[in-house]
Amino acid sequence: MRTILVVDDEYLVRVGIHSFLNWEEHGYTIIGEAADGQAALDIIEKAHPDIVLTDLKMDGMDGFALIETCKKKWPDILFVVLSSYDDGANVKRAMKLGAADYIFKVTSKPDELLKILDDLPYERAPDSMENVVRKNISGIKEQLIRNAAMPFYPDRQALQNEFFQLGLDTNFSKPYYVLMLDFGSGSASKQNPAVNKYALENMAQEVLAEKLCGEVYGYSESAILAILQAGKDGCKIETGTEQAFAQLYSYTVRYLGIQLSGALSPCITGMDHLSSAIASCRKHLQTQTIIQEKGKLQTDNNGIRPEINAVCRMVEENLQKDFTIKEVAGQCHMSESYFSHLFKKETGVSFVDFVNQHKIRKAADLLQNTNLRINEVAAQIGIDNPNYFSVLFKKCKGEAPQEYRSHFKNADKER
Repeated sequence: MRTILVVDDEYLVRVGIHSFLNWEEHGYTIIGEAADGQAALDIIEKAHPDIVLTDLKMDGMDGFALIETCKKKWPDILFVVLSSYDDGANVKRAMKLGAADYIFKVTSKPDELLKILDDLPYERAPDSMENVVRKNISGIKEQLIRNAAMPFYPDRQALQNEFFQLGLDTNFSKPYYVLMLDFGSGSASKQNPAVNKYALENMAQEVLAEKLCGEVYGYSESAILAILQAGKDGCKIETGTEQAFAQLYSYTVRYLGIQLSGALSPCITGMDHLSSAIASCRKHLQTQTIIQEKGKLQTDNNGIRPEINAVCRMVEENLQKDFTIKEVAGQCHMSESYFSHLFKKETGVSFVDFVNQHKIRKAADLLQNTNLRINEVAAQIGIDNPNYFSVLFKKCKGEAPQEYRSHFKNADKER
């Protein structure tokens, strides 16, 4: 029987873990609880547990000091960190100090904790950080996409870098679509929803990889998301997604007893548009009626006519170009006056304002996250005259480009 000590300053967490499952039945026994590191040390000195489940942030002696102290004195004790989803940096620090693994203490299920405990290296070196990440990749991806969908996430560039570091094929700075797949209604399956979700994630990743460039993420108890990177041919993405959805619908009905629902967002660019795209997909799925064809993917262009939506996408994907109303009106086979009237009616802004807004948004991103000079930033968005760029930027953002850059650099220093 392996012994466990639970260390957390939240009483309900300690009680919750104690009542998580029948520990003795699985070969474990909880020998004690502690609200801080010092109290834990007193128990460890007397009882010498095999495993310590510990929080990191506690008053008095925190989890980091506890791990470091114990690893010097009792290197055979194994530590599992009780982590929050937004605790990535602290978990990495704890792993370097000698923690063997970690688990999300709020949302994890008994079988997940049990698997981690059973797999602990009782007679071998602690798992590498890479192996720990690999074992928990689904939960990590789910929290990443949830953070990205937060409208006011504090550091979007750092968050994007986390996607890159994990090797995920998601780049929010390039055009993309959001595909939402939901199995919450119309399901005859008797399986646990978590099992259905896991199966759907794997099927979706495999099916979508055959036709499209994208990454699948868990999102809620009954829904997953796919972020599909757009190529130059938006029609190909939409057609490929419809085909992939039809295949997934067939598989889930046959193997899981689920009638899958799906919605595809318009093409968007930038992490700041992700939350609205998800909301749009969710709204589309919630308003489906029984008279709509089952197994059909719902698409959403925000009510914008296809030719206007195509122009919007073309602008977003080619911000370095200098578009003219005459050029795009000709591509739409419309007169300049009719195109201008229709574009404003469909989007709520004039074509010129739409182009300028997207150019300045891109420029703001470059000013925040690169060391390009002002004239180089202007060139990146198709403006040859730096003075005109400065005037336009100040009109849109309320301050000159250099002031804007200094503002963010000062904010970074303060952080």
